[in-house]
Amino acid sequence: MSRGRASVEARPQRALGQYFTPLLVAQSTVRVLEEYGAFDSPEGSPGIRVIDPAAGSGVFLDAVKARDGSLVGVTGIDADPELKGVDVFTGNGLLDHPERGVLEGSFDVAVGNPPYGGKGLSELARLAAGGAEPEAWDLALAVLGRSEVWRLCSGLSPLPELFDLRCTPRLCRHLERASRFPVEHLFVERFVRLLRPSGWLAVVVPEGLLANARWAPVRDWMATYGRVREIIGLPRVFARVGATARTAVLIYQRNEAAEGTVRLAD
Repeated sequence: MSRGRASVEARPQRALGQYFTPLLVAQSTVRVLEEYGAFDSPEGSPGIRVIDPAAGSGVFLDAVKARDGSLVGVTGIDADPELKGVDVFTGNGLLDHPERGVLEGSFDVAVGNPPYGGKGLSELARLAAGGAEPEAWDLALAVLGRSEVWRLCSGLSPLPELFDLRCTPRLCRHLERASRFPVEHLFVERFVRLLRPSGWLAVVVPEGLLANARWAPVRDWMATYGRVREIIGLPRVFARVGATARTAVLIYQRNEAAEGTVRLAD
């Protein structure tokens, strides 16, 4: 999506934790995926489906469309309504959108730069306080009910009242804690879940996710369902908008079906 990109990318860090990816980074990332054969259509396949569940201004999708190859289509999702366009619709990238064909295991390639911090999970805190829209339960179910990364990092199992949509004091405490969880870790899990067996992922992540002992459960979870093929350190490309964390592009491939599939939490 190109409409309004210059004005959008000129804005500093947003409440949603967005740091817009420079075009050169997106283009270079797509070239790396090409070298791995990520865009080669499997035999009998009509073409490649690509998704960016945190699409921002659509720069990764533009880089994908600019290359040669057989694409069935590209899909972008972003929570910011100012960023919707031909390939990007407004929605929560952590959730399924069946009406748009966005379901787990439906895409050959996932690319993007998820939000860091920001207010992406603030709905959970509002839900605990009784001030959220009913749709906030969808996010609560996705995080507290189905996210294996959340469960591994927090040590908390889903509560029965969650599935009854009852905000008990105990559940409220869990919701408040989840609202402070790094949303980028949930997005990494989401990227993986969206992939078909043998699908490819290229995602910009903070280096702390790759090295900090605290987030070893995230890395262990990813290793269960695929393998890291390459890590590409980035210069401080987001420094001009106040982001100080070092980042890297993570290139990852899902396992084949015979090697295991991503399982939803019970």
